[in-house]
Amino acid sequence: MAKTNTFVRLTCTAVFCGVSAASAIADCSDSPASGVDWSNCNKSSKILSGSDLSKGLFKNANLTSTDLREADLTGADLQRATIVRTSFSKATLTKANLSQVNGARARFRGTNMTDAVMVKAEAGRADFSDAKLANADFSKSDLPRARFSGADLTGVKLVFANISRSDFRGAMLAGADFSGAYTLRARFEATDLSSTKGMSQLQLESACGNGETKLPEGLNVPTTWPCTGAEQE
Repeated sequence: MAKTNTFVRLTCTAVFCGVSAASAIADCSDSPASGVDWSNCNKSSKILSGSDLSKGLFKNANLTSTDLREADLTGADLQRATIVRTSFSKATLTKANLSQVNGARARFRGTNMTDAVMVKAEAGRADFSDAKLANADFSKSDLPRARFSGADLTGVKLVFANISRSDFRGAMLAGADFSGAYTLRARFEATDLSSTKGMSQLQLESACGNGETKLPEGLNVPTTWPCTGAEQE
């Protein structure tokens, strides 16, 4: 009798485990809503502008060329999602997780990404112009030729990030951490770097600035400044 009860218990456990596992699978047909789970779903080229997708799950999702302008993605999880040419302009991504996304040419113009995490992301030529990026973490991200002009990067982390040829002109950089960042031809003309952290003389010499660029204490204006047009290309 004891063996029979053990068998029944094991069978029931297996059944309930199966139900639990099935319920955990994302339903890609679900309508846009707060907390939606579109993990691993193909949502490329969709029009989702203005949608409430706060706290949504988009891990490994394909959002290529999708229109998410003015959408609410507060606290959303987009880890390892594909967001190539996706538009998040004027969307809300506060405290969102975009770690390891593939985001070449993604658009974040005027987006609120305060406290967002974008570690180890691939986002060459992404546009963050006029975005709110205070305290965001871009550590170890690949951001060549990205645009940060006019953005609020107060307290942002760019530790060991590749920001070669990226444009920071007019950005607010108080407390931004550039420790170990690759700054080849990054543009800092007329930009205040005086309260940034981790910036070295070698990084400045690799970057582009001019007489209006304010430097951190102890660093000197490179003799190579200003960069020529050919060097900025």
